Amino acid sequence: MHIHLQSTLSLVFFYISTAVCLGQSTPPGSVSFAVLSDSHIGKPGNDTSLELVVDAINQNSEISFVIHAGDASDFGSHSQLKEAKRILDKLDKPYMIVPGNHDTYWSDNAGASFTELFGGQKFIKDINGIRFIGISTGPYARATIKGYVPKGQLDWLEKTMASTPLHQPIILIAHIPLLDTYISNYQEVLSVLKDHNVLMVFSGHGHSNKIINEAGFKSLMTTTTQFRNGLTTYNQITIANDSLTAKAIFPEAGKDTVWTTLALMNKADIQAELSKLNVSEAETDRPESVKITWSYMDNGNIISTPIASRKNILFGNMLGEFKSVSTQNSKINWTYKTEGAIYSSPAISGNKVVFASVDSTIYCLDVLTGAKLWELKTDAPIIASPIIEEDMVFIGGSDNKFRAIELNSGEISWIFHDMEGAVFMKPSIAGKTIVFGTWHNKLYALDKNDGSLSWFWENPDRSPYYSPAICVPVIMDTVVYVVTPEGLLRGFDLATGDLVSEIEEQGLWESLGGDIKKKRLLAKTNQSAVVGWKIDSGSPRKFLEINLGTASDLSPSIPIIHKNSGFFGSNSGAVYSIDLSKKKINWSFDMSDNMVNTLSRFSKGILLASSVDGRIVLFEEE
Repeated sequence: MHIHLQSTLSLVFFYISTAVCLGQSTPPGSVSFAVLSDSHIGKPGNDTSLELVVDAINQNSEISFVIHAGDASDFGSHSQLKEAKRILDKLDKPYMIVPGNHDTYWSDNAGASFTELFGGQKFIKDINGIRFIGISTGPYARATIKGYVPKGQLDWLEKTMASTPLHQPIILIAHIPLLDTYISNYQEVLSVLKDHNVLMVFSGHGHSNKIINEAGFKSLMTTTTQFRNGLTTYNQITIANDSLTAKAIFPEAGKDTVWTTLALMNKADIQAELSKLNVSEAETDRPESVKITWSYMDNGNIISTPIASRKNILFGNMLGEFKSVSTQNSKINWTYKTEGAIYSSPAISGNKVVFASVDSTIYCLDVLTGAKLWELKTDAPIIASPIIEEDMVFIGGSDNKFRAIELNSGEISWIFHDMEGAVFMKPSIAGKTIVFGTWHNKLYALDKNDGSLSWFWENPDRSPYYSPAICVPVIMDTVVYVVTPEGLLRGFDLATGDLVSEIEEQGLWESLGGDIKKKRLLAKTNQSAVVGWKIDSGSPRKFLEINLGTASDLSPSIPIIHKNSGFFGSNSGAVYSIDLSKKKINWSFDMSDNMVNTLSRFSKGILLASSVDGRIVLFEEE
């Protein structure tokens, strides 16, 4: 018998209670369950390995229910997650599941398909006196070094804890370990949980069996279900008498190994750790030369670049809200609610603002009132951002289509159908050509007037992880420049698509900006450096390399160049200014604990910055 925990709850809990009470080999009053993780369905062979694990669990009479700790899929696509669910639904025991970073970040729907197929990204279940709570740790749509619990889920967790008796045992499930070194808003999570009886945290992410015991929470990391040395693995967990035993089971080998037995936590451990932590304050190290002229904290996570209109800031958030906020009094002028999270950076032309939502819709609103002027429904969630030129909106989607839409009417001008992979960023335009990358290793150039294909390039012999999807192409003269995560800066002839230059730079990732007037390129690396090239005689010549002295940075925050300064954000929440002539850091300041999105200009001398935690600031150099 299989009963999915997302429905028919009363029957499920009767089944679980009966299984626990009658379990033949499980001591009375204890609970025994399976924990598995990182199935990465979509990679060759991983469906077979998960099938073997599911079959083995069904034959294990000691197990009452199953927890999957995330990364069910490899790329978070609907088809991969659907296949993962098909296999997991073969379990004859109830199961609970949370998303992993592969289900939400690389996903062409930013986790929307996970929600649709599994019924949500969080859960709470009471089993044999223990409250099991599952939460998501992202990241969503854009890469960050650390994960984070979305603000909407953190609010839900706080309400859940308020209704949970302080003495009730709690087990948390989160794909990325709930530790300070892994989660950017860890202190907020810890504060919500500090008075409660948290026994253990189960996680995945590391593809190995490991106990992580730091910063208050004991975290049991569980191994991948993928084949390793020809064997699959899952963990059987038994909780009894204030202790936990983890047993690795290898179905094909017919063997198992108890790899840890440890005492469970108590709330005194967490409270002691919380007392040691210094709660960080944004902007504490801001240099005197940088003046914050305005700041605002939203109720949702912001994973896009806000835009300025007159004295208002317009942006979308993960709660699906698109807002206009006044920089005069920080009041919300208006809010338009969509049916999905918003990762699309808006574009403005006149009195119209255009953006897209994961609800598969492109919206055009009145800038002043927020009234909907038109909407266009597409065939899949949209992560990408639009660009507006000559009263035409250009935007890619996750439905393998790229569209040109008439700004004033919302009517489709043309659709390019022969696209492989989802578009995540905004395109670039030069003359009659529009260029963009996708998550299928492709770079496309179309005729912007009719959508006909001019050329495409495919990254050779590489997995989709090396796609030019998160890089916004920079077009200078007749050359298109992109960077990809294998550490290469490439230049392509705008007219033909011929490769005209290829430069290797260690750690080069997905973030590239340009100064068209002075023909300069600026890119970040994952080696804590920023690198610059000048375009001399059509070829990039390296003129700059500055070590930032920070941790690895994978954020797609694009460097912007103004006069002789470069500005950009980082994974760690810092904003940087560098001097391109003196080749040094002008200043940096921490505006957040998480990724800073691509900056934009608000007005002369004033920059606009936003961060994943929902903070927006205007600042200027004095």
